[in-house]
Amino acid sequence: MRTIRENLESSIRLFKTEKVLNHIKACELVFLDLINIRGFDRDALKTLAYYQKYLIERHQSIKKVGFKKKLFNYLKSIISKFKVINLLNKCQAKKFGDGDKYLQDIFVLIRKSI
Repeated sequence: MRTIRENLESSIRLFKTEKVLNHIKACELVFLDLINIRGFDRDALKTLAYYQKYLIERHQSIKKVGFKKKLFNYLKSIISKFKVINLLNKCQAKKFGDGDKYLQDIFVLIRKSI
């Protein structure tokens, strides 16, 4: 059984790669750990969820979804990007307690990748 700290460290390593699938895995890893903490700030969770949604909408294959769906999802990804940026601005101004350093590193890496 891994601790939340180990999961945060491994997710930071995944965020440092430039692969979309690694970013999606890292979002899931952090989200599943943080959602179980009672009273945890929902803005951080929303940030991870919207970032994952942004990645999926932005990087879908035309072969799998078609041109119209790809174009529609690209336009939706622009809206999701603005939501992620607004949530990142809120989250970077807050303190999260013990895991603040790890979460702030994650938010910086998300900002770089957008």
